[in-house]
This record gives sequence, C-alpha cells and structure tokens, in this order.
Amino acid sequence: MKLKRFALWAFAASILVVCGSVWASQSEATANKELVGSYFASLNRPFDSYLEIEEVSPSWAEAKYLSEKPGQLEEDIYAFKPKNTRLAFFYSMLIPGAGEFYAGSKIKPLLFLGLEASLWAGYFVYDGKGNDKEDEYRLFADQNYDPDRYFTWWNTLDTTEKKEFSHDLPVDEQGNVIKNLEYYENVGKYDQFSVGWEDAGVSPEQFDPRNPPPSAYRNTYLDTRDESNRMFSRARTFTVCVLVNHVLSGFDAALTARSYNKKQERFAGLHLKMKMREYQNESIPQLTLTKSFY
Repeated sequence: MKLKRFALWAFAASILVVCGSVWASQSEATANKELVGSYFASLNRPFDSYLEIEEVSPSWAEAKYLSEKPGQLEEDIYAFKPKNTRLAFFYSMLIPGAGEFYAGSKIKPLLFLGLEASLWAGYFVYDGKGNDKEDEYRLFADQNYDPDRYFTWWNTLDTTEKKEFSHDLPVDEQGNVIKNLEYYENVGKYDQFSVGWEDAGVSPEQFDPRNPPPSAYRNTYLDTRDESNRMFSRARTFTVCVLVNHVLSGFDAALTARSYNKKQERFAGLHLKMKMREYQNESIPQLTLTKSFY
C-alpha cells in the first residue's frame, strides 16, 4: 500500500510539472499576442486588419518594444519557432497527450488522456476486487484452518521423513505461526498441509499426505484464492497497457511536433516588420512583409 501511495504521489507530481511546462510554453505566445493587440488598440486601429496570420499559430516577437520604443522598432513581428520533438516526446512519456498539446494538436491530447484515465480506472477496479478476494480467502482460512492439527501430524514424523518435504508453515522464535503470504499459499497449495482443514475427516496421527482426504473447505479456499489472483493479473495487464499508452503517445507527440514544423517551414522565410512613419504630422505603423528565398 505504501508503494502504491508513493507511486500515485509521484505520478501527480509529474502531472503538475508537465502541465506547468506546457502551460508556460502556450501562455507565452498568448501573452505576447495580447501585448501586440493592446498596442494597436492604443492607436485606435483594428488589430485583425493588420495581422491576419493567427491561423498559422505564429510565435510573436517581444511586443514590449511596441509600447516602449515605437520610433525605433524594426523587429520581426512574425517569427516561426519550431517545436522541440524531444520535449514533446518527454511530455507525453510522462502524461499521454501532453506532448501532442504542446505540438499544437487539439484532438489527440483528449484521446490519449482519455485512454490513460480509462486504463487507470480499470487497474484500480480490478486491484480493488483482488484485495477484496484476498481478504475473503484469508478470513476463510483463519476460520476453518487449524495449524495445530498440522503440527500434531508433523511432530509424528522422524528427521528422515521430514526431509522428504520442502515446505513448512512459517513460525517465529517462540514457535508462533506467522500468517504471511507463505502461510496462506502453503495451506491451500500443498497436500501435506490439508490435514489442518477442519473437515479433513482424518486424525493427524492417521494422515497420509500421499493420499490426502477430500476437503470442501480447501476447495472453496483455493477457488477464492484463484479468483483473487485473476483479479490481480487483470490489474497488472492494465498497468502494462498504461506503459504502452505512454510510449505510443511519446512517439506520436514527436511525430506531431515534426509535422507541425514541416507545415510551418513554408512561413520560415516570411518576415513581417513594423516601423513607425510620420504621416500628416502623425505617427502611424507601417508593416513590411518580406520573403527570403534560399
């Protein structure tokens, strides 16, 4: 339980880190865009009539110069900044969909994050069922298995006969039975321990482990224990699927970032600059669009 709790806290911390990083990278462009827009608004001119390039998701230049040094500005308003494929891969490896969101996708983050949530939900459902069944078969053994009957038979054996058996019930230094994982596995799995079940129908002195008597209690116990193990196995399958989802999302995020960069490369040679010009005793912005050919 402590390990699961630590894993949940670590996962939550990684979510906060990645979300903060992605939010910072996305909000920087938004903040700069708002600064540019506020400058045009101060000139009583509609912003959208000057820059109709929002659809290509531009990265805006440092807009503070628009208000601080308008007479000296000759900065490139539109400047393409490629997405880092390794960073996109890292984001999605931690949180599926985060890298896709960083790369500009809107649908893929929902798909990968939704799948992640569903897989974790499946894990917790089956892990909880496994724990419930585990509690059930342990309680059943505590109520219907008597280790004293087993030790009574065990003490009738001599040293040579005891060496024929490779398992025993765990005890502490005072000889008290330790009811751990080994204990609950042995009492149901191996025939030599079947004498301890209350419905064994034979005395410990007459018990023969090579021909154990039938026990309905033992069969019920084994069925419940098998059901618990099946639930835990399904929970582990969900964790494997979670890992696969992280890996697939990581590679997809890198490809999405790469695709984004290729689509934007056609605008890489565009330079949109603004200068302040005097016109009829008034300072007005002049936009210059240039194209570089390589």
